[in-house]
Amino acid sequence: MLHPEKIPSVIERYETHAHRILGVLDGALECRDWLVGDKCTYADLSFFMWTTMFGYIYPPEENPTNKYKNLLAWHDRMASREAVKKVLAIRQRMMDAENLGANGLPTDANVEEIAKKVQG
Repeated sequence: MLHPEKIPSVIERYETHAHRILGVLDGALECRDWLVGDKCTYADLSFFMWTTMFGYIYPPEENPTNKYKNLLAWHDRMASREAVKKVLAIRQRMMDAENLGANGLPTDANVEEIAKKVQG
């Protein structure tokens, strides 16, 4: 997002690794509700925010998680938990207070200008 150029090899590498990890998660969730054991654990909570970030980065129709049915069902289970709803609401209030979008960038940010500053 912050690089001034779109470098196909970098994008492909990131997407390949992301799909590899999403596939591992999807496989781990085959015939089970949670990643470890028979209840929600820290592993579920940790991966939930990582998988949630795809929704902030990609348009809905391009979200890589769409290809993984077990992962999507798990994500829905996680998102329906009251504690998770509470944390997401707190996150949203904090982001709003700082004028940040869901992706962590200022809502009035020009991504190209930020990328130039990052590059120096």
